[in-house]
Amino acid sequence: MTRVGFMVVADHRVGPLVDAPGIKGRCIPALEQAGLEVCAWPDLVQSEQAGTAAARWLVDQDIDCLIYYIAWFFEANTVATPALLYPLPCVLWSEPDPHSLSMIGMGVINGSLDELGIPHRFIYRPVGPEALGEIKRFAQAASVRRRLKGARYCQIGGRALSMYTGVADTAQWKTQFGIEVEHMDQWELALEAERLPLDEARAGVDQIRARFRHIEPADLILERSVRVYRALQRVFEQGRYDFVGVKCQFEMIDNYVSPCLPIALLNDEGRVTACEADMNAALSMLVLKELSGQPAMFADTSFIDRERGMLRLLNCGTAATFFAPSIDAIELKDCPESMGSLDPATGRYRTQGGACTHFICRSGPVTLARFARVSGKYVLQITEGDIYQPGPEDPTDTYAFDRWPWAFVRLRADMDRFLANVRSNHIHLTYGSYSGQLVDFCELTGVQPILC
Repeated sequence: MTRVGFMVVADHRVGPLVDAPGIKGRCIPALEQAGLEVCAWPDLVQSEQAGTAAARWLVDQDIDCLIYYIAWFFEANTVATPALLYPLPCVLWSEPDPHSLSMIGMGVINGSLDELGIPHRFIYRPVGPEALGEIKRFAQAASVRRRLKGARYCQIGGRALSMYTGVADTAQWKTQFGIEVEHMDQWELALEAERLPLDEARAGVDQIRARFRHIEPADLILERSVRVYRALQRVFEQGRYDFVGVKCQFEMIDNYVSPCLPIALLNDEGRVTACEADMNAALSMLVLKELSGQPAMFADTSFIDRERGMLRLLNCGTAATFFAPSIDAIELKDCPESMGSLDPATGRYRTQGGACTHFICRSGPVTLARFARVSGKYVLQITEGDIYQPGPEDPTDTYAFDRWPWAFVRLRADMDRFLANVRSNHIHLTYGSYSGQLVDFCELTGVQPILC
């Protein structure tokens, strides 16, 4: 649960005029009812020293952001100094009250924090759905920002298929998001897969056959898929990774097996895994997962109908089964041979096969997002829409529609703006509405949000 700190601030001359217990008694239960865990400083804060002591104590309580409730005019260093010393995202909150001078205090501290370059949110609203919703969204974004600081990512393999959009600057990730990046060769993944004892691999195949009703791949393909799945689990555990990316094409699929099914199962477990070693995909998926508590889908934008506002998405088999209408709606299919490289000497594909999930994503509202860079600076494309089940007017006569996961989305977007900001073949989504939190996350991390 997102955890926030709370303190009431006023000028040292007006203590008797401020009902701090009443303010806390009104605000804290409302914040908790909105789904936030609140840690409150017990005393009214009326000086720079008291503000600093209160902030120090609240930060030690492992909070994600700090709410300064401004009850009256006050000296700006009461908040500015602790906000500078303990640089957590903060909320300046006051309720409109003609009998107080809180708006004067709000104005001076809002400008002061801007002068100092400290990210914050200004909220001048009474306790109610609008104020609580805004505070919760900002706090959730702050929580994701905090969890990313110190997160660990493993890049398994190098750049896939010359995708410039899938490669990130590891130093930029460290400075801008606080993420540590490690590298691992795909050959090590295959070697780790082969270390799994045969009886454990066969037991995993039995579990897959018990879980899915419709299975096309042979046992050898399923066994290798189990081996890669278990190897990736060990990579997560031994490296203490929060998310990983696997290149696949062409080394894994040409020489061992495609990791499609393993990646789908890992995302079901909450272990964010992107294919094609797409670092910006992995980052997008991690942020969506941290906000929603659900898996995020890695998808290719395969077709857009501008007039109907329709987006057709496909995935080569790594989509979490979470997105399927039911477990019975999922079919395990053989990966198309053409996913592997072509041997010019024989005219045949080198692919060693793989298992991929096939289904059409269940209906529901979704948020779509994708990190990209423009001249080295991060932007985040954000839009919302609704997944629906395709009808006769929707194009389904396309490559591999009988295998792989697919999604049909009606976008609630300016289609021209959406198209102008498509900066990758990949986009990512999860169920629910998170645009507000994503915009706040961008503000807190120096990313330019692009709402479509």
